[in-house]
Amino acid sequence: MNNTREAFNKAATDYDVSFTNTAIGSMQRKRVWSYLENILKNRKAEVLEINCGTGEDALWLAQKCYSVTATDAAGDMITVAESKRIIAGIKNVQFKTLDFFKLRKTLQPQQFDFIFSDFGGLNCVNEPELEHLSKDFAKLLYPAGKLVMVVMGKYCLWETLYFFAKFKFTKALRRWDNKGVHTKIEDEEFETWFYSVRSLNKIFSPHFKLIDVKPIAVVVPPSYLQNYFDKKPKLLKKLDRIDQLLTRFKWLSNFSDHLILTFELKKPVE
Repeated sequence: MNNTREAFNKAATDYDVSFTNTAIGSMQRKRVWSYLENILKNRKAEVLEINCGTGEDALWLAQKCYSVTATDAAGDMITVAESKRIIAGIKNVQFKTLDFFKLRKTLQPQQFDFIFSDFGGLNCVNEPELEHLSKDFAKLLYPAGKLVMVVMGKYCLWETLYFFAKFKFTKALRRWDNKGVHTKIEDEEFETWFYSVRSLNKIFSPHFKLIDVKPIAVVVPPSYLQNYFDKKPKLLKKLDRIDQLLTRFKWLSNFSDHLILTFELKKPVE
């Protein structure tokens, strides 16, 4: 976890430039926001966002009048997020430097209606750690509370085809491995894990019921291809329009760059 934290600390300054504000990053995030608007009906909901990064989602949720607590293990990410909050003059969001495994101990007895994790934060923990977090999340939620996660899918069609075309077969199939995959950001190496819908449902099933799943970016490419698509903006917009149509097909979730899963708490955990 320390290497992961340090990697994102180093990435914090340029994160919005390299992902948040790119065309591909914006397309994927807008799809997530559209989904959230459909399921977050109670404007008085108390929201906990984990791995909040530079605060883009937390600030959007706060502007929608939700009460938001947003956390990230990388303190430099929180520094950027807090500066954006001050500039925007938003008061109903609190940013905290806090990693996954200190959430329950630090935040209880506070509880939430909704826990949200965007863009692969939970890919940074392995299966036993996810099982542990599942119980912690259950304790932090009110009865019938919801857990929504956006994770990187296990069989990303774009990634597989792209690296096969470049004869980089190991990279083409890297997500398929059940072991941790070595990842490098800002010269810091750490492991990531890729999960199928079935495996995530199994991990969270002791405390949660899976109620919905949607693909995010089936034909819109992964963000590391942004430089190529900078030269083909019209093509990227066409792919985005196709992607909007494909989100209705749940079975495509295992083949998209990201997928969004919604779980509902089965019963309160003591």
